[in-house]
Amino acid sequence: MKSSLELALERAQNLEFAESITDIDQYYRQGQQLAGKLYNQGLQEFTHAWESINLDSTLSEHIMKGVIKSMLANLVLPQQDDQLTRAVLTLQAIEVLNPDYQELERKGFLDFLESYRKQYPQFIIQLKEQLASHLQQKEQALLAKTGRQQHLSLQNDPETATIYADEVKKFQLYFSDHLHQHKWQLLQKLGFNPGEFSF
Repeated sequence: MKSSLELALERAQNLEFAESITDIDQYYRQGQQLAGKLYNQGLQEFTHAWESINLDSTLSEHIMKGVIKSMLANLVLPQQDDQLTRAVLTLQAIEVLNPDYQELERKGFLDFLESYRKQYPQFIIQLKEQLASHLQQKEQALLAKTGRQQHLSLQNDPETATIYADEVKKFQLYFSDHLHQHKWQLLQKLGFNPGEFSF
């Protein structure tokens, strides 16, 4: 736990850093640095850093944009647990930035991401099972036609590999559209025009 003196010095350092900034791009970059603090040092350090910045509303908006842009990049369709962990941390931090972003909204977004995290591996297993059956039928047809046994797989059968890639793409596009909607609603809730952000 930090002493009062350490906290005061850190706050003064943060304020000095903020006051030394002269253009909007630098405020924007400061926001990106704050997002980095979230992912490298945790929610508590991020919260402390955010609360120690005392700027007028116009300039703090640019810092907020920098933070949000960096955070949006971490709200991805999670295929690994660490991506889901980052998403949870991101949504918690958004509540720090805007207390009006309520737990119910955060839970809805998180439920969507967790749903994808569970469904994606199941979808891949089922798809591979279906395609294994398809490959066996092709092997039997080739054996009947040529009299030779040939082992087919996703790696050596371009037609089946294309089917696999197309089905995975369709699955991901469906969820990507929903992710886009969640991000759009989040930006509106935070008072930003979603058209100003690329995601």
